[in-house]
Amino acid sequence: MRILVLGGSQAAKIFAEKLPKIFEKFKNSEISIKIYQQCKKEQKKQLSEFYKKAKIDCEVFSFTNKIIDYYSKVNLVITRSGASALGELINIKIPFISIPLPTSAENHQFKNAVYYKNKGFGYLIEEKDVNEQLYGLITSIFNDKSLIKNILASQSQYSDKNIFKNINTHIEKIINEKINLGQKDLIHFVGIGGIGMSGLAQIMKNMGFKVQGSDQNKNKNTISFVKLGIKIFKGHSINNIK
Repeated sequence: MRILVLGGSQAAKIFAEKLPKIFEKFKNSEISIKIYQQCKKEQKKQLSEFYKKAKIDCEVFSFTNKIIDYYSKVNLVITRSGASALGELINIKIPFISIPLPTSAENHQFKNAVYYKNKGFGYLIEEKDVNEQLYGLITSIFNDKSLIKNILASQSQYSDKNIFKNINTHIEKIINEKINLGQKDLIHFVGIGGIGMSGLAQIMKNMGFKVQGSDQNKNKNTISFVKLGIKIFKGHSINNIK
């Protein structure tokens, strides 16, 4: 079984701390695994040494713009539960185990994971249950090939191929109908550092709207927005839009 472990800065750190010890359990089982794991740069050496000592076939990497190359190598992904990440995996038809960020705003990652689990698109394990449940779930997936087949069958019925056209249509509707929006008005983006929200924020900024946003962590997107004069709040709160 070939497993890809993905996560942003928070997830990469936590997954690098928790998951290798679970994967080590497979060393004495009949299940052969290869791990492709995304991690923070400062964790790469230690993580590689752990897998080498545990005699687990692995490839450890930091953040890359060639993630599609890893998708083509694996048949299972372990990931956080951001909408963009799960939507991407569904559209390229890769089964996944989602582990929601427990501190996400309004618990939205858990809600995402529950929605996709109920649709049959993937599995859900809460972070507090990882140590108790992950090994067993991976073992079940390996032993019962129908589990993966059923997920792939469900994913094949889903497509976001028109998503960008739909987003463009909604933006045009907002502008054309002028529903309380204008260049003097403010648009607040929750999770503005994410790949989806940052793109929308940039579009609205370029169209002349005043833009601000909030995110749990600083990243290259939030830093670039600050340089553009866009106000960024750390953390999500109703006070950010008062």
